[in-house]
Amino acid sequence: MTHTALLIVDIQNGIAAGKPYAFDEILANIKALLEKFRILKLPIIFIQHDDEAGSELEPHTRGWEIVKEIAPNPGERVIRKRFNSAFRETALERELSEMEITTLIIVGMQTELCIDTTIRVAF
Repeated sequence: MTHTALLIVDIQNGIAAGKPYAFDEILANIKALLEKFRILKLPIIFIQHDDEAGSELEPHTRGWEIVKEIAPNPGERVIRKRFNSAFRETALERELSEMEITTLIIVGMQTELCIDTTIRVAF
């Protein structure tokens, strides 16, 4: 598992406020996985979506912040994005390459949007 990284996509307050289906269960599962990665000292990358001013994910607002139950620890990577793909116009691909990551475990909230696109681009 030394070439494996955990990618946590868009678990932000603005999305959580919309009460997505099974949010509490999904968050608990992500938190358990995150804790295991931290214990094993495996790479963790948080993806944080930046949206337009006035939106639920406007940068530097409460809605934009990562949900506190899984907030990044100091030193954990956070990559900000503006598109559905976590790879488009971000440093994600370069960072994964530098860390020699060959396997991604991708978790998040909106499968039909950013998760789907990020997985397809990663492949």
